[in-house]
Amino acid sequence: MKYVYLVRAIGTDYYKIGSTRSVGSRMDQLRNTSPFDLALIDSAPSERAQHLERSLHNQLAHHRHHGEWFKLDTELVQRVVGTIRDAEEEAVNGVELPPDIPRRLITTQDIARLKHQPDTPQGRRDALMLCLMLDMGIQIGVLPHIVSGELEQMGTIPADTRIALEAYQEHDGLPFGRLLRGSRKNGELWGYMSTRAIAERIAILGDDIGIDRLSSRDLLHAYKTYGPVHCLQEF
Repeated sequence: MKYVYLVRAIGTDYYKIGSTRSVGSRMDQLRNTSPFDLALIDSAPSERAQHLERSLHNQLAHHRHHGEWFKLDTELVQRVVGTIRDAEEEAVNGVELPPDIPRRLITTQDIARLKHQPDTPQGRRDALMLCLMLDMGIQIGVLPHIVSGELEQMGTIPADTRIALEAYQEHDGLPFGRLLRGSRKNGELWGYMSTRAIAERIAILGDDIGIDRLSSRDLLHAYKTYGPVHCLQEF
């Protein structure tokens, strides 16, 4: 099985969309020939990897820089990451889902319960992570790469996201580096969150409120359905 992947030339708006049988080997090849440092933004196994690659290339033809490299803004990067996430979900579940259909539709009450996390380092981190997806529609593959101070440059921040961000920054956030810190089993923050760690954490937080196998796809569908749901100040 092949993988579809998205790579960024660090410090630029240029991204490569491709497919390969080995992401690690492909990254080594690209790094050996690139004048820029490269970061793997996301990848996923798919029986349709080459089809997805061609489809994305066609959709983004007006943004092509050269070959498989494209100049993309944040919105377009999120669109590509969303396509890659959908491909991974197909591979995991063995079922191809229509692109806009989640496994479930969570309610506004579910959203309020998800956002209402404990006032602990891990809880404040989780509240911010959820707000970024539920209120701003940021894709799971983009979240690990947001750096401290970057959100303020994205324009208006929804009320709940600002509340969660300020609480996290005051107590737990670092002044530099990636925004979302990782955590140990005891809740202590350390290192940084990966895409996989975020997906696993979303599932755990869903279980905590009685939603089985909650996924990023469900959260983004809620964002598209309701927009930002303002509820944190009610607690």
